[in-house]
Amino acid sequence: MEVDTLNISDPDRPAESRNWQRLGAASGIMAMLLMFVLIMVGTPAFEEVFDFSASAQQFAASIDKYRQTLGLVNFLVGLIGIFLLLFIASLQSSLRQAEGQTGTLSTIAFTAGALWAFVWILYAALVSSAMELPGFYQNPEGALTMFPVAFHMLFSPIMLLLPALLLGATALVILRTNVLPRWLGWVSGLLALLNIVASGLGSIFGAPAILLTVLFPLWIVATSVVLIRRA
Repeated sequence: MEVDTLNISDPDRPAESRNWQRLGAASGIMAMLLMFVLIMVGTPAFEEVFDFSASAQQFAASIDKYRQTLGLVNFLVGLIGIFLLLFIASLQSSLRQAEGQTGTLSTIAFTAGALWAFVWILYAALVSSAMELPGFYQNPEGALTMFPVAFHMLFSPIMLLLPALLLGATALVILRTNVLPRWLGWVSGLLALLNIVASGLGSIFGAPAILLTVLFPLWIVATSVVLIRRA
C-alpha cells in the first residue's frame, strides 16, 4: 500500500494535537543533547568508578570522590530515558497512522524502543539506590555487586538488539507506506543490520558498536527533525 506523505500530516487535526506531536518528536533531540552533556560530565568519573578489578574499599572511595558527579549522571541517564520514551511514542504514532488498524510493525517498534528506553531509567534507579544504601561506605561489598549488574545491563548486547528491532520495524513501515522520507527508511534498515552484526559479536565495545554510538544518535536527531516538520 502506497501512502502519499503529504496526506499523513492531517491539516484538520487540532493545533494542540500537532503541538504535542512536535513536542514528542523534539524529545529525541533533547535526549541526544543530554547524552552529550552526560559524556562530557561523566567520562572522568566513569574511568575510575567502573574499574571492577578494584577492591570494595577502593571502589567506595571512588564513589565518594565522584558522589556529586555520579548523582548528576544518574539524573541525566533517567532523564534521557524519559525523553527517549516520548520520542519513541511520537514515532510510533506516525507509523501507526500510516500502517493502519493492525499496526503490527509500529507496535514492534514501540515495544522494542520503550524497553530500550526503560533500561536507561532502570539503570539510573539501581545505581542511585546502591549509592544510598545504609552503611554503603562502611561496608560497600553488597552495593559493589549492584554496580557491575547495572553497568552490564546498560552496555550489553541486548541494548543493541532492541534498537535493531526499533530500526528494522521503522524501516519496513517507511518503505511500505512512504509515511516518512524513503531515505530515512533505507538508513533505518542499514542501521538495523549494523546493530544485529554488533549484537552478534557479543560486545558493545566492538568496531560496529562504536560506529553506532555516532550513527544512532544522528538517526534519532534526523528522525526527530523529520517528525517535527511532518507534524
